Amino acid sequence: MPSCEQAIWWQDDPNFWHYLLVNNGGAGIQEAGATDAADIASRLASMVGISSWLVDCSSSGNVITVALEPGVNGPVEVSTNSGSAPATLSRSVPGIYTAQVASSAEIRVGDYVGLDIGSANDEVVKVLAVGPGTFTAYFTKPHYGKLYNIQCRVVPRARHFGRVLKSRIVDAPSPDYGEQPSSLAAEQFTTTNTSCELKLRLVGPLGAYGRDANGMPVRVSVGGENQIVRIENKDDAFGATSLVTGVEGAGNARVYRFTFPFASLSGYLNGDRTALAPVPSSDIVKIHLTFAPRFEDVEAGLREGGRLKEGVTASPPGTEEEWHLADADQMLAGRKYYVGTPDVEERISCLANFGLMKPDPDDPTTWYYRLLVRRGEDSSTPQSWTPGTRIQRISTITGTRSDIEWQVRISNLTVTGDRTLKVGGDAPRIEESDGRCCYEGFWENYAYGAGWPTQWWSLGHAKRCAPNDTQDQRTVTIRYSYPREHDLYLGTWLGRDAGRIEVRIDGGAPAVHDLYLNDYNGLAAMKELAAALPGGTHTAEIR
Repeated sequence: MPSCEQAIWWQDDPNFWHYLLVNNGGAGIQEAGATDAADIASRLASMVGISSWLVDCSSSGNVITVALEPGVNGPVEVSTNSGSAPATLSRSVPGIYTAQVASSAEIRVGDYVGLDIGSANDEVVKVLAVGPGTFTAYFTKPHYGKLYNIQCRVVPRARHFGRVLKSRIVDAPSPDYGEQPSSLAAEQFTTTNTSCELKLRLVGPLGAYGRDANGMPVRVSVGGENQIVRIENKDDAFGATSLVTGVEGAGNARVYRFTFPFASLSGYLNGDRTALAPVPSSDIVKIHLTFAPRFEDVEAGLREGGRLKEGVTASPPGTEEEWHLADADQMLAGRKYYVGTPDVEERISCLANFGLMKPDPDDPTTWYYRLLVRRGEDSSTPQSWTPGTRIQRISTITGTRSDIEWQVRISNLTVTGDRTLKVGGDAPRIEESDGRCCYEGFWENYAYGAGWPTQWWSLGHAKRCAPNDTQDQRTVTIRYSYPREHDLYLGTWLGRDAGRIEVRIDGGAPAVHDLYLNDYNGLAAMKELAAALPGGTHTAEIR
């Protein structure tokens, strides 16, 4: 404190001397030479104020105010013998100081420490040095730790977050759901002030498909009932057509081997899950491999949903409508959910949850949660759903969620069988600008940056048949000559915005080719138009 007050109390003793001392120097007045306490206070303040270069003194009644002189930072000891307790005067000056703490074990050079948290002298300082029970930093405010306890806290850094993470995952696991056994161990744990590395390994029991983790086996989900498109011999069972092998001693990095015989496949046709249909290998144009992790909070995914209080009818995709649900207090706006059964499901978006409605406050059977949803999300097909149908964040069919961070690596990929594709034999490429190409009718030239995706074309250029009028069918006739027997293919695009084409070869019967493919990315493909055409001149008409 830069100032204090010292009171003078009348002792009613003419021989008593009253003193005002400043660092053991000062002035004194005998009570016999004064009229009262105020007179003594006034005279002592004047005498010490004149004689001392450390402090300035003033009085009011019997109270003397002692303050540090400008430029004096202290400490200065001030006391009287007839009134107040001694005081130490000091002035806080920003600078580098060494502070004492109960323990400096958690303090490192470069840390930031908060002091006097929540008070007027609250500040955060950067540690410059650390000693036993001390740390040195540049302070800008005073902190009176000798007068009262000061809260001192190290601002968390990477090493603190790393220790907490390790404790919650390994040392003292406390998940948001259920009981978690000691299934993980720290393989490596290193921290610095700015980084933390925690490498874990599974230590649960080793089973046929790997080690247990979080109370459930870590395994590949190959159960027939969990597949969207199946490769199997009979319902819910697998034989020689699908081989899955758990590697002996598999740990956190698990390896599985799969065999997919594309010559003998069966699957659901056009989403009809009531029966399996053969899949001709000639119909396979694109293959999706879907990997779904099982190390996940399935309980939370089931809990964060509800059940239909009232049934709903099928609506066009994108329809926004009000639904009435039970137990939907955890459904949040902006999230997507699944509604359905183990056999069929629909994806919806929750646009708003207006909370619990109570038509009859005394009858809980009438209560419901009022939600606004959008139907048919992610290309799913809206269905009619009966009361009690389940709504949840994880798929009602596969039992997995799609927003889990994980990865899979595919290696040693081999293809057996006939993998040759004959396209024109060893015929040279002829660009559309070649002098041997003659065009009749209306054609447009296109190149890079022309407003449509010309980057797919050889050398970045192509020609497109231009319409004669708005009703033009755009029939194209191609005449070419090749000296040897060959197969004829059409390079084209399969996708959701593609239609059908009709092709005649050498004036023969027309053949219709469907270019529609229900795939969100689309696919560049080669369509076989004819096989084993003899050498010579041929005509292909496409409309």
